[in-house]
Amino acid sequence: MSWGKSNEAWNHTASIMSLLASIHADPKKGSPPSYCAFHPYADEPDMPEAPPELIAKLMGMGGDS
Repeated sequence: MSWGKSNEAWNHTASIMSLLASIHADPKKGSPPSYCAFHPYADEPDMPEAPPELIAKLMGMGGDS
């Protein structure tokens, strides 16, 4: 139960820190850090990998429309 309370407190803190980082971020220097950068228990979500056939189809280059 203590882990849940600690995690919930970090959810709140990480949200506020992410908001402040977004407010003060310079768009010329890239995107601000994500919520996960401030949360010690959160993992950065993995980007899904797409096969080349799917990318070609989404770009309109696949012959099967």
